[in-house]
Amino acid sequence: MVAAFAALWPWAPLAAQAPGLSAREAWVREAPASRPTSAAYLILDNTSSADITIVAAATPAAKVTELHEMRDEDGRMRMRKVEKLVVPAHGSLELKPGGLHVMLFQLTGPLEAGATVPFTFTLADGSTLKVDAQVRARGGMR
Repeated sequence: MVAAFAALWPWAPLAAQAPGLSAREAWVREAPASRPTSAAYLILDNTSSADITIVAAATPAAKVTELHEMRDEDGRMRMRKVEKLVVPAHGSLELKPGGLHVMLFQLTGPLEAGATVPFTFTLADGSTLKVDAQVRARGGMR
């Protein structure tokens, strides 16, 4: 499966790399072939003096990739799509279980622990950030 992702990686549009934005601790939930969805988490760091807005995410591991959040509404946790993520100037934004995250729908294959999944995040200014996320076993979630 990893080889399939690597073969699809060049499909990403050529754009300038996002200045001042980096990612760390990127990971994806393991998903067997019978499960059509997964989620990705990471920490985004902004070293620039301006907020950075992420407007989209994409990966060859899923046909549909969306920015999402979990929110407590009247005592019930609900997930909803968000149009953007804002990484504050000289700050960080953590995408984590139970909060902001990236949803992967219609997976193109199983996501096996130890594999690497490539992502491209698109910013409001058209630049991109490429991130490799490791697939974690379901028991290894934080």
